[in-house]
Order: sequence, then C-alpha cells, then structure tokens
Amino acid sequence: MASGQKSPKELVEHLKALIDGTYTPPMRSPVDPESVDLFGGLAGVRLEGSETYQIALGLELRGTYAHVFSYYMGAFARPTKPNQPHPAPWQALKGGGIAFDVETEAFLCQDARLGPMSRLGSLWLLAALIRLLSAAAIHMPSISTNAYARIPEGGDDDTIWAAEIPAPAGRWEVNIDANFVRGLQSCLGNAAQLTSEPAFYRAFQTFDGAAWLPTPATQMIAIWTAIETVMRPGRQQITKRLASALGDYLGADRSARDRICNQAIQLYHSRGNATHDGQQTTQKALRESYMLARDMFIQIIATGQMPPVSP
Repeated sequence: MASGQKSPKELVEHLKALIDGTYTPPMRSPVDPESVDLFGGLAGVRLEGSETYQIALGLELRGTYAHVFSYYMGAFARPTKPNQPHPAPWQALKGGGIAFDVETEAFLCQDARLGPMSRLGSLWLLAALIRLLSAAAIHMPSISTNAYARIPEGGDDDTIWAAEIPAPAGRWEVNIDANFVRGLQSCLGNAAQLTSEPAFYRAFQTFDGAAWLPTPATQMIAIWTAIETVMRPGRQQITKRLASALGDYLGADRSARDRICNQAIQLYHSRGNATHDGQQTTQKALRESYMLARDMFIQIIATGQMPPVSP
C-alpha cells in the first residue's frame, strides 16, 4: 500500500466519522515560514517576455499562473451535530466575493531575507516597493511553500497562506521590464535597512496600506499621517511647519520649494476638513497628496536616510 493511502477499514471508519459528525482532521505540523522556500503570488503584475529577474541574492521574480478566489455563501440552518456542515440549501451572495489572477511569483529561497526583515516581511517589502515605484495598488494575495506551477503535483504537503486580500480598489496592472527591475534593485537595499528605523517603518506601512482603506477621506488621513510621522513638524503651527519642511526636502530650487509648500498647505487643509468636519475628499486632492508622499518616500529610500527634523 502506498505511503499515506488508507486501508479499506480506515476508509470505512473515516466515512462513519464524517456521517455522525465526529470526524476531526489530522493535525499537520505547522510550517515555519522562516525555514522554507517562499513563493509570493503577485496579482496585477506581469513580466515582459518570459524573463526571470533576480532582484537580490535569493530573491527572484518569475512568471506563473494561479487564480485566487473566494465567494461569500449563506446557509440557513444550524448543523445537526458538531463538526457537520450546515444543511442545504446554501446560496451564493450576489455582489460578494473576490477573485485575482496571479501571473508573477516572487521566489524567496529559504536562507534569504531583506536586511533585518523577517522572511514574510521581505515579501511584503518587495510588493510595497513595486507599488511605490509603479504608483499602482498591486498586491500579493497568497504566499506558498511551493511554486504555483508545481502545486497541482504537491498534494497535501504544500502550505498556502492568504496574505494581502484587500477590498477591491480597481483593477491595476503593472508590466515589469528590465528598466523597472533596475529601479527595484537600486532601492531594495536602502529600503530594507530603513525598516530598522521605527518612524520610517510605521510611516511606510501606513502609506502603503492607504489605498485599501474604505473611503477617500480615510485614505487622505492615512497619507498625511505618514507624512507627519516622517517630517515630525511638532505641535505648534503644524500646517506651516509641515508644508515648509516638505518644500525644503523635495524642492530643487526656490521656485519648486514655494510651489510644493503652497500645495502642501492646501492639501493639509483638505485633510483637516476630512478629519474634523467630515467633509468629502476630492479625488484630485487625494491623488496630489499621494504623489507628494510618494515623492517623499522615493527620496528617503534613494538617499538611505530620513529627512532632518523640522527646526
């Protein structure tokens, strides 16, 4: 008898347990993501051609395919016994559920990580940097212990975790080519090291997750919270000090500094209206705030250091 195959007696006992509601699935040994190969499935990302790109030592982007989906169901009666399914009928809920095509996987070999990050954190950082550089809300809905193309052959030995499952925020698609990969490679090391600075880590996580918050107003608040965490304007004359700090940090000359400062004042007022008065945030103000924060994070990562604290 093949390894793992049940005998006829075991099959009968298994079926009886299913029928009378006493069946409990066997416990599997937990998989430690710190000690196995990891494959992060990226939705909304396509690689140009059939290339495999090495992003860092032990980290690659490869083409693949998987369809990740989940739909909400309703049942209308309690189970008759513990561990049994809800009795029929079941019905699919209209307008619910999510589905993503995974066409790229990020392979992280078992002894690789990005700087001080955990291995799951390393995959998050890669996805976050793709979002930052592309200005698109792509995501990593699942992480597997096997390559997606090999999962149909792997049986029950593979573990697949749900990872980034955001509320639908539109359909995003990023085509990654050699030029994009070079940009990713150039910022990966600095970004990984910066995560050891608590202010950067908190701010970048807040900014990165803003696109999936439920309303433009909450997205606007999160973006400016991230900017404040980085710029640390103090508690007095916050609007003026924050706008001046952004202008000084991002402006290449006096004209650019003045333009950024005036823009930041207007946008921070919009943030205040959303926070304190419950006013709607316009898509224009939200997009401009996002791009301002994006420019700030790109410059931080390019230089490898946080901006000076506002005087």
